[in-house]
Amino acid sequence: MGLSNAFWVFLGVNIVLSVLCGITAIIGNRTRLSTYMLLHFSFGKKGTLLINFLIGITLLGWYAVTVEIFGEALTDAFKHLLDIDVPLYVSIISGSILMTLTSIYGFTVVERFSAIAVPLMIVFLVYVLYVCTNENSIGSLLAIEGNGNMTIIQAISAIVGMTILTPVLMPDFTRFARTDKDSLISVLALAFGFPLILLAGAIPSLATGEIDIMKIMIGLSLTVPAFVILIFSTWTTNTSNLYSTQLTLSTVFKKQKYAVLGLIGSCVATLVAVIGIATHFISLLNVLSILIPPISAIFIADFFFIRNQDYNLKDFNKLPAFGIPAIISWLVACVVAFLGSYDHITLTAISFFDSFLVAFILYLILKKNLEIMQITKLEPNAIWHHFEAINTIPRASTKEQEIIEFMVAFGKSLSLETSVDAIGNVIIKKPATKRKLDARTVVLQGHLDMVHQKEATSNFDFATQGIEMFVDGDWVKAKETTLGADNGIGVAAIMAVLSSNDLEHPPIEALFTIDEEMGMTGAMALTNDQLKGSILLNLDSEEDDMITIGCAGGVDVTIDGSYKTELLNAKKYSLFEIKLSGLTGGHSGVEIHLNQANAIIVLAECLDDLISKTGCRLHSVNVGTLTNVIPRNGWAIVAVAKDKSDLFSQAFIAIAEKLKKKYHATDTDLRLAFSKTETTTAVLDVQTQNQLVKAILLTPNGVYSMTEGIADLVQTSNNIAILHIGEGGFHAACHTRSSVDSERDELAGKIKDCFSFAEVIEVGPYPGWEPRPNSELLSLTKKCYEKLNGEMPIVKSIHAGLECGILSGTFPAMQMVSFGPNILGAHSPEERLQISSTQKFWKLLVKLLKELE
Repeated sequence: MGLSNAFWVFLGVNIVLSVLCGITAIIGNRTRLSTYMLLHFSFGKKGTLLINFLIGITLLGWYAVTVEIFGEALTDAFKHLLDIDVPLYVSIISGSILMTLTSIYGFTVVERFSAIAVPLMIVFLVYVLYVCTNENSIGSLLAIEGNGNMTIIQAISAIVGMTILTPVLMPDFTRFARTDKDSLISVLALAFGFPLILLAGAIPSLATGEIDIMKIMIGLSLTVPAFVILIFSTWTTNTSNLYSTQLTLSTVFKKQKYAVLGLIGSCVATLVAVIGIATHFISLLNVLSILIPPISAIFIADFFFIRNQDYNLKDFNKLPAFGIPAIISWLVACVVAFLGSYDHITLTAISFFDSFLVAFILYLILKKNLEIMQITKLEPNAIWHHFEAINTIPRASTKEQEIIEFMVAFGKSLSLETSVDAIGNVIIKKPATKRKLDARTVVLQGHLDMVHQKEATSNFDFATQGIEMFVDGDWVKAKETTLGADNGIGVAAIMAVLSSNDLEHPPIEALFTIDEEMGMTGAMALTNDQLKGSILLNLDSEEDDMITIGCAGGVDVTIDGSYKTELLNAKKYSLFEIKLSGLTGGHSGVEIHLNQANAIIVLAECLDDLISKTGCRLHSVNVGTLTNVIPRNGWAIVAVAKDKSDLFSQAFIAIAEKLKKKYHATDTDLRLAFSKTETTTAVLDVQTQNQLVKAILLTPNGVYSMTEGIADLVQTSNNIAILHIGEGGFHAACHTRSSVDSERDELAGKIKDCFSFAEVIEVGPYPGWEPRPNSELLSLTKKCYEKLNGEMPIVKSIHAGLECGILSGTFPAMQMVSFGPNILGAHSPEERLQISSTQKFWKLLVKLLKELE
């Protein structure tokens, strides 16, 4: 091939390895997980064992190759120095015994040898290069064409195959790095060092015309030092290979001791070496370049594009046994690359690149499509089919036009009477089945809108993307966003009733309201002439063992004001952005009693401490979007005098640690960090700054009072949900809930007192739903539940706003109950819907429709 072509080969290899190692190094640093743990998220628990077994076999193959090189060097040295013919198999077995014993019993000794051998090897290689270039000019070395027949592409593929395990195993090292920058620095050492090592090996080979390392050194009259260096390097390298093999295979054969695995692996590899694996060295490299690249391709695709850089160990035990998309992608990629090596299929003419690309692309395709197939194959199929369909449509509160049009088209496609009122509520009417012609009309009610919330690091766009759902054991979840089960699963159940041909039911009026999550304006706009039904089944509850017969009312309290900005001297102040993330968040009604951290309160506590200790000035704040959501992340920007930067850093570390401890029981992932930023130095005037921080900390937040005589039922609460400060103005909003109107008004008044310096307005108050514990409908619902489940349901009121409160005012004679499946974490990216519970919910709905007369 020659030195000039070799240079391009080494450059190509360097680019490939540097890019791959850089990516996997970042993954290791950001997750703090080993390769073995990372693979679980894509390949599954048992699938990872298969991959780990392959890695273990690969390491044993390298052990066999290295011990054979060691044996050949030992045999050549004895022959050249002592004129003694030592059989190759004796040298191989002797070396393997030495390496095996060291790996099992004396690994720390090898570490010390490595500390000596590596610097000696560098010095030796430099000297070898000096000898070669002293005896041969650079021009003459470049003129040598070489006697091999490999192309540049084949050579790149072979060398990448030789080192392809490096990017796969890179997270094992960089998970201990402090930052991404530190992990990439470790890759730079590889990027600069590896090509030099390859050149250092290529030049002596060209100068002597040999490829055997000992023959090269003999030709350069460097037999003794070369022998010593080679013995130490192969010994230390192979001891590490065998030690890594023991660790890797121990994950597969968990009952075997490390020493036993080491002995068995050593015996197998030694036998392979005695047979002569080195003669098939290039073939081995080609095989590795086919089998290994798809592994890194898959976990890179999974981390960055499927899980969006979020590997949550809380879900680790729920991972499937086999990651079918990953295993299929790996097998297909291997087959494509294998066929490509024989020119049957040619994508890039580089086998490792073919296998990497195929695995990467196929995994993304399979992962997304198989997850959708998983959802639509769940039972009852009709519900999940409709749920998947509506979750492809953006449906934020007050932005429901697309879902309204979809529902109208759905109703008309079934040839059912379909109408839309002026505000956007959709009503679809379905006649009774034959045996229910004389039954009373039943209203099935759910709301079309959903809460749009996502992780702070997510790039998901609700306006253009459908919810990315997936099955996790008995739960359906969404990737980094709210799932929309509140109230999408209720809407889907109603659609399943409307589209059914085999369910027995009374006349149906399906009412799909809008804007439940923000203002309940859809329910408020209904008039008493729009519905004829005397029974209403609201399908917007979130516990499958509970029948809801009452709920709290509520009101939004908004706070607005302006302030004078003060422009600070940019030369004397630095700007820092404080980021808060990782809070649990959730529904501000049904989860308010859990006392979870509120991002506005946490940031206010942080700012209050920093202002008092460092005199920093508040520039801007941004937290929250919806009043019915407990805010879970946000940011603030402060200006800090440059001579107090160190003090600020110390104070921040102290308050961050204090807040983590304070909220650890409810918000274990709370994260506070600060970083330097660039923006204007226009800050709030001191008076307004202090007033705002004080007002936030004084505002009642969370549970205000409990219902007397009813265990665990919140009577009144407040959620400070939104805080935006900047550019001369501020806006805050609370959602105050209560089953007692007078106490709701009392709490709203206290909020007004806290913000006496601002304009405070109550917006859209809505009534609670008064329980009717003796209704005929409740009695029948309880009987149906008991017959299906062998026990009585829980009957209670809830501290959340259901549209039944408004509807019961508009339709006072209408009997109402609410029920639904288990939904956890509503209004947050933790939202999840239980599959078995959805089946239970559907059976109750079907049974109730059948029994209603």
